[in-house]
Amino acid sequence: MTIEEYTTKMGYLGFPSDEEYAKANLAYMMAGNLNKDEFCEDYRKHKDSIIIATLADAANSRDIAYRDKETKERQTAHALLREADEIREGGMDASADAIDKIAATLIGRKDCIKWKVRKGFTLSETDNEYITDNLR
Repeated sequence: MTIEEYTTKMGYLGFPSDEEYAKANLAYMMAGNLNKDEFCEDYRKHKDSIIIATLADAANSRDIAYRDKETKERQTAHALLREADEIREGGMDASADAIDKIAATLIGRKDCIKWKVRKGFTLSETDNEYITDNLR
């Protein structure tokens, strides 16, 4: 939900603080299939609840931890792909493929291929097969 929608649905004359909007938006995103009007009607009644605040903080902490984990996995995969490319240039394709496989386990074959193409790295036979099998 945009800040404009939130402001209107909550009946504010001006915009809420960034902190209030961020907290409300996180709660809304965590609410699942609740529509915006239903959410705002109920949130208006309970937005100052300590339970809501605690749950929002916990959800935010989990979200941050998940994004940090994804970032670390992506960085690790990219380091592995750089190493695999150097090994592949040295003619050791089997070793490079094994390292490639680990990177693909971390971020997926598609993301590995996209990253290799952006960096100008050599694609493996597995990459070429993936492209052939998945291009439409």
